[in-house]
Amino acid sequence: MIEEGGITTLTTNEVARRAGVSITAVYAYFPDKWAIVHELFDRFEQARAEELSGLYEAFVTSDDWAAVIDGLWDRMAQFRIDTSAGVALRQAMLGSPRLADLDRDGSVRAATGFAAAICARNPAVDPEDAYRAAWVISLSAGPLIDDSVRDGTIAQDRLDEGKRMIIRHLEPLLGPAKTMPGQRPARRRTTNRRREPA
Repeated sequence: MIEEGGITTLTTNEVARRAGVSITAVYAYFPDKWAIVHELFDRFEQARAEELSGLYEAFVTSDDWAAVIDGLWDRMAQFRIDTSAGVALRQAMLGSPRLADLDRDGSVRAATGFAAAICARNPAVDPEDAYRAAWVISLSAGPLIDDSVRDGTIAQDRLDEGKRMIIRHLEPLLGPAKTMPGQRPARRRTTNRRREPA
């Protein structure tokens, strides 16, 4: 329902009708539509955390941290496409003051985990600097990824631009990136010289 018409189309009566149950049954579990949205968001966040499991470890141990960021963004973009109403739910949360705290809590969890990964990768990084960098990434990554999948397909050029922004943001803390998404490595020029017989 959120995907069809936004948060305003989600009502307890409509949930009951579509589920084929009485409104009393819905109220036994959810006191209002906000409780339903909260549950949906919790499920979305849990599925997202499962999708991300292992990626922080890969980020810490990989010899090419930028490639891990590249793969992470690709996975998150595909996750949003594959997760029913994922983008619509995030848009509803961002547009509703009643739901803003849920989004902020998710951002805090993501930033805290990523800051720890930054410090694990480079122990010389001040934890406060790592958290500030992770916080900026947490706040900007979601909308950038959402925008790249808005029509149900991945707009790779927009997604790659977001990846490059994040990687450039991390380079002062982690050193130069070995790879950069969306940019092909420079070709080596070869010459077609004939060798003269000696």
